[in-house]
Amino acid sequence: MIEINLVPENLRKKRKTKTAGFGPGHIVKEKLLGVVIGFIFFLLIINVILQLFIFVQFAQFKGLKKKWEKILPDKQNTDRIITELRTLQGKIKPIEELTANERISWSQKLNNISDSVPRGVWLNKIFLREKELSIEGSTVSKSKDEMIIVHGFAANLKNQENFLKDFAGFEVDSIQRRKIQNLDLADFIIKAKLK
Repeated sequence: MIEINLVPENLRKKRKTKTAGFGPGHIVKEKLLGVVIGFIFFLLIINVILQLFIFVQFAQFKGLKKKWEKILPDKQNTDRIITELRTLQGKIKPIEELTANERISWSQKLNNISDSVPRGVWLNKIFLREKELSIEGSTVSKSKDEMIIVHGFAANLKNQENFLKDFAGFEVDSIQRRKIQNLDLADFIIKAKLK
């Protein structure tokens, strides 16, 4: 295209030529590009920091897991011992309740029982449950007077003042006869309630 301008050169208006890299519009674009690049760089740094944090946490988790696996057998052993201890404490509690009451001399009571046992009687079990003393035993006699022997044993205990003073009731609870070969046996239970 040919341009003809008849106005002298010194009076002509000068046109602004677009130059690459200069001018106010270019500065705004540079700033915007710098901000975007800076933001991306900031996000990358945050990502790297978070990845490092995750790695450290994972390493700590692995270390704690190894420690846990090391102490797990000891923990299981401790749990087993605690369970046994609680079981034993449950068994000891009734005994402590009995021994806490110092007015009852259990050694004296057992001695009285021992002194009152007649010939032909043997004791299988003596125990205290819920403030009730139970004496279980058996008797044998050639003259078939097992019932009389059991009642005589109970009467011997009743006649001992030291024995009965801590009990509210004392009685023969049951007598059951059985036969072993040619012998007649009687199994008995005597119960006494604590005051």
